Amino acid sequence: MTTIGIVKVNCEGKPHFIRRTFAEYYVADYLVSCLTEGNNTSQKLQTFILKVVFLKQYYWVIRVYIDELSRSTGISDIIGVG
Repeated sequence: MTTIGIVKVNCEGKPHFIRRTFAEYYVADYLVSCLTEGNNTSQKLQTFILKVVFLKQYYWVIRVYIDELSRSTGISDIIGVG
């Protein structure tokens, strides 16, 4: 078994990211993907992003990724970034 990579398996057999930044990127990617669907779920998600992710310092890396990803998808005006 190699120990090089971005995902490892813990003692319970569950995968986890070695570096938190990878996980944060994939969270941001998922959130932006959901926002582009344009349904009721995306409206709830938009509210969550604006009230939780954008207001708590803990999520600053996710905010950076959301900013970058939203510009490339054209939804930056929807969530007020960029």
